[in-house]
Amino acid sequence: MNSAPAIKHLSEVLKKIECEKPAVIVVSALGKTTNMLEKLADAYFSGNTDKSSAFEEIKDYHWQIVDGLFADKSDGIFEAVNDLFVALERETNNKSAYPYNQTYDQIVCYGELLSARIVSAYLKHMKIDNKLWDARDFIKTNDTYREALVDWTATKQLLNKKFENESEPVFLVTQGFIGKNNENFSTTLGREGSDYTAGLIGNIMNVSKVVLWKDVPGVMDKNPHIAGGENAKLISEIFYEQFEKLLQKNAKGLVHPKTLNEVKHKKISLQIRPFWDLQSHGTMVV
Repeated sequence: MNSAPAIKHLSEVLKKIECEKPAVIVVSALGKTTNMLEKLADAYFSGNTDKSSAFEEIKDYHWQIVDGLFADKSDGIFEAVNDLFVALERETNNKSAYPYNQTYDQIVCYGELLSARIVSAYLKHMKIDNKLWDARDFIKTNDTYREALVDWTATKQLLNKKFENESEPVFLVTQGFIGKNNENFSTTLGREGSDYTAGLIGNIMNVSKVVLWKDVPGVMDKNPHIAGGENAKLISEIFYEQFEKLLQKNAKGLVHPKTLNEVKHKKISLQIRPFWDLQSHGTMVV
């Protein structure tokens, strides 16, 4: 998602989903926010004067999206988003007392915090019942900043506890990519961390299916972006073993191996669907 129209489309996607149990919606940072936050982290850590312009770029981008979603300026989302900007500004006020990777994670995590807050508020605005969960409350990791390893046992205990009071069919909006360690510092799980978060939650909660919404039709039998792939066809269903081989050949980057391992381990169906084409069911990996 990279714009107000994309978030509006998400509400249409969710209206068509019928679930008898709670469904978790894992969101990434909006558009190129992670890149913008990386620029801010670099400027802040190095003491570069470009820090202010990097921060303003992030604010302008998100305010443009919020303005495109909410007409009423008195809506609580404006205050909530501003509070996150105040916290981010506070995070980058004084010279960092921590190594770069640790500093990076404290700043970059705001991309997911902002997107989840905005998405949750807009869904409520559209009368789609949901609750906002901070992933850092249950995704526990070690201290390897930027490539944190999940403490599976602690995460399972915390996640099960959160689900104890969730029996009704409701959407639970949370952030991908981020967690928290035992020192109470934010951590990030590496690139493609949002898909991994979805797979991890699916594994722990023994879900029936994990759906990854992508900007591609699904899994293709050839790479349509290279010579010879002009006539690539959509694969509607594929076994995990075949899918792994295809990932190595034609679809590198489509699904992170860590995500695949989480769902494959529990034999959970993985559906890869095109975000903008609700008529297509994409590809089911079984």
